[in-house]
Amino acid sequence: MGGTEAIIINRLIRWSRWKLGSGVNLGYPSKVSFLNLMPGASVHDCSFDSECQETERAVRSLPNDQYRLIRYEYVVSKDWKQSEKAKMYGISPSTYRRWIKEAHHQIAMNLNMRCADNANNFVESFA
Repeated sequence: MGGTEAIIINRLIRWSRWKLGSGVNLGYPSKVSFLNLMPGASVHDCSFDSECQETERAVRSLPNDQYRLIRYEYVVSKDWKQSEKAKMYGISPSTYRRWIKEAHHQIAMNLNMRCADNANNFVESFA
């Protein structure tokens, strides 16, 4: 996947910070605690929040196994070495890397399909 995978990884890193630091997991509205993520920001950045929400939808639309793997990789065990993650997950490091890569690919597909759907709906609304 190359450059696209790097973009997905960066989005997932921002998404995990949003999940862990915004209070979203606790049920609070993301706008209320969003400023905690952006030191010195006095204005709510809706584009960052909407990107994280879009990433959340893409992650939640993964098959159950991939969803759990992505949450494990980016939220639960983000500071562990990949070999430790693989061991805790009960698979070899190479299998773990392959599964993560497949999940990244699926997230990219989910995001691209969502963008295409939004573009089609946008064009159709003016027809």
